[in-house]
Amino acid sequence: MRQVAFALLPGLLTAMVVGGCGGGPTAPPPPPAAAAAAPVDLEGLAEAIATGTAQVVDLAQPLNERTPVIQLPPPFANTPGYKRQLISEFDEKGPGWYWSSFSVGEHVGTHFDAPCHWVTGKGKACVDGIDARQFVGPAVVLDVTSEVAKNPDFIVTRAAIEAWEKSNGRIPARAWVLLRSGWASRASDTKAFFNVGADKLPHYPGFGQESAEFLTKERDILGVGTEAVGTDAGIGASSSSGVVAARSTNPVAHLRWVRRAGLHGPLSAHRKDAPYITSSELRA
Repeated sequence: MRQVAFALLPGLLTAMVVGGCGGGPTAPPPPPAAAAAAPVDLEGLAEAIATGTAQVVDLAQPLNERTPVIQLPPPFANTPGYKRQLISEFDEKGPGWYWSSFSVGEHVGTHFDAPCHWVTGKGKACVDGIDARQFVGPAVVLDVTSEVAKNPDFIVTRAAIEAWEKSNGRIPARAWVLLRSGWASRASDTKAFFNVGADKLPHYPGFGQESAEFLTKERDILGVGTEAVGTDAGIGASSSSGVVAARSTNPVAHLRWVRRAGLHGPLSAHRKDAPYITSSELRA
């Protein structure tokens, strides 16, 4: 079976549901071992969502013909964008139904980068080889909107994360670390989203190699997410930070709606919201 290196996330709801992911064939993960963890009140969660007492936030970027598509310089091949084709719409091709087909590159819109995406992860797990439990966990939101407003090339540093922990507590084990930069407001404008300057280089915020290595080697995280096109800052950061991070989800949106739940907070103390993926503060 041919796999793909990314999985599209058309909607991030109470759990992250992802499709197959790239490389060679992989065996399905073994059944989960019995765990002594406290039971999760899924019935209560479902009821809270149905009654509206739980707030559900879709963190996915809109996926349509206007979704920004990353463009690599020659001689590298580029991914196609989103294209929709009408099959029938209550006409002679289908008098009683409306439906369409669509095609889209793996790296368009909100998606999950598996370890096998990067050359350093060649032969490692793709999405279909990752246990589903690896996609769900508490989420820490690092709010750098004020810094990015002053400097679109803002890079998250290790010192900034450690300062955040002094105020908010250590990043919990098996957490997703999400970077709220305000960049999602540019998602429908390709020019503003990639922000290419006179130097012909894209300018957008993100993690750097130092912060990526810190999170993956000294903290037990599941992955990272950003509002920009990739994990790395556009310039000024080593392009290996995405490689180090191994798992990332980007670009996400609507992080402004992630309510405070004890673990989110700003990094405003440095120049240059963390809730749980189920319950009334849904994060992904």
